[in-house]
Amino acid sequence: MASIARGDFQRLLMRSIQTLLGSSSAPTIGASQRADRDLQLHADQRSTVTRGKAAYLVPRAAGGLRCRVQRRQFMYAHDGDCNGVLYHIGTSCGKTAFRNPAVMKQIVITASSPTSRFTNPARLSSRTFVESSSALPRQEQGQQSSWWRVDFGEQRRIMCDYYTVRHDGSQDFARDWSLQGSEDEENWVDLRRHENDRTITSRGQYASFPVTGHAALLPFRWLQVASTHKCSDGDGGRRERCPKLCIGALEFYGVLQLLNQ
Repeated sequence: MASIARGDFQRLLMRSIQTLLGSSSAPTIGASQRADRDLQLHADQRSTVTRGKAAYLVPRAAGGLRCRVQRRQFMYAHDGDCNGVLYHIGTSCGKTAFRNPAVMKQIVITASSPTSRFTNPARLSSRTFVESSSALPRQEQGQQSSWWRVDFGEQRRIMCDYYTVRHDGSQDFARDWSLQGSEDEENWVDLRRHENDRTITSRGQYASFPVTGHAALLPFRWLQVASTHKCSDGDGGRRERCPKLCIGALEFYGVLQLLNQ
């Protein structure tokens, strides 16, 4: 699982903004001025969609074709609310009673370990308490990593500005983890990083966190919660066993984009 350096992150930010806003006929300006201008334009569009639904015509990333993008804002109110993106997808955009969107194959949730009695990714969007839900570490690029990953689909992108996790019924509380986003499921951007975070202290507890900065302006197809615990070598050269990542539920908030060619 690759991470993106600061310079690459800035270039990714600029490409995403250019894709969303299209080319500009403004006179030639310096790079820093252009970045400030594009970020301000992007912020202006985002403030517009917070009033409800909005639709814009923007260029596609490839071929110069244009597609229609619908945007809708989802705002966090309280833990376990019905304002999140996964709940919205599970109600077919508010048209039906809630049904688990992972079971209905409207989204895909995966884990770092195979599906089993204790690792059932679809439960994370079921809105029911899960007694045991753990992702075990797997070897990736020479490191062990535990994660839960949500694929919103080819026609959806999310600009996440808040998210909620709910612990399962165990006492294996997460302390070091990161919320990450990706457009290719290979390169990941940290949206919010937690180090020795002791927010979660009880079984079944909700914990919600804001996402701030430039990362909250980037649209992603994939979001994942990944353990960042560093496994050290113990006595006799034996490597410490990396902890499993126990999460019973997930929810995300922000701007949901629907892409229709």
